[in-house]
Amino acid sequence: MKVLVHVFVWILTYIHGSQCNIHLWASEVTRFSSQYNNGSFSANQILGNPNVYPRYGAIAGTWAQPNGQLDRVHFIEIKFPRKLFLNKINIFETYNAGAVVRIAAKDPQNQWVDVYHARHAHLIRKSRKFSPKIKEVQFPVDELRIEVDCSVSRDYVEIDAVEIIGGRCPGHFKEYRNSCYLIKKDTISGDKAFDSRFTLVGET
Repeated sequence: MKVLVHVFVWILTYIHGSQCNIHLWASEVTRFSSQYNNGSFSANQILGNPNVYPRYGAIAGTWAQPNGQLDRVHFIEIKFPRKLFLNKINIFETYNAGAVVRIAAKDPQNQWVDVYHARHAHLIRKSRKFSPKIKEVQFPVDELRIEVDCSVSRDYVEIDAVEIIGGRCPGHFKEYRNSCYLIKKDTISGDKAFDSRFTLVGET
C-alpha cells in the first residue's frame, strides 16, 4: 500500500507538476459607473478577447467614459465564465494607460476584496497589457471590479479586454481526477506525502 501511495505521489509531482493554467476572457458586465455611449464605446466593449490592442488611440471597440466626467474615478464590474483560483490578471489598455488604481475580486460572501491597489494613477501614452502583481486570495474568483482614475489624463481611459489566468485548485495544490491534492515534503525523511485533499466544486 505504501508503494502505491508513493507511486501516486510521484505521478502528481512529476506528471502534474505544473498545474495547467486556464485562460478566460470577461463574458458579462454586471455593473458600471458610466459609459461613453451604448454602442462602440460602451461597457460591453470590454467583453471577449482584444479587438483594438495593440493599437493605441481613441478607437471604437473599447470601454470609455463620457465627456464631462473625466475628472474622477470610474468603475466596471465584470464576470467570467467560471471560477478560478487567480494567478494573473491581464488588462488591455489602449488609450491613456496607467489609470487602473484598484482591482477587487468578489469573495463567497459577495464582498469585494482588493487584489491590487495603486496610490495614484499614471499617464502612459501607449497601449499596454497591464499585468500587475496581485494579492493571493484563498477563494476561486469569477467576478472582478476595476477602477480607473481619469483625473490625471483629463481624458478618456479606454480598456479593450480583461483576461484572468488561473487554475481549478489553489496554487500549491495539484489537480488529479477532479480533486486537489496538497503534497508536502517530510522535514526529517525528505519523503513527499499527502497533506490534504478536497474535491472540486461541482464535480463528483
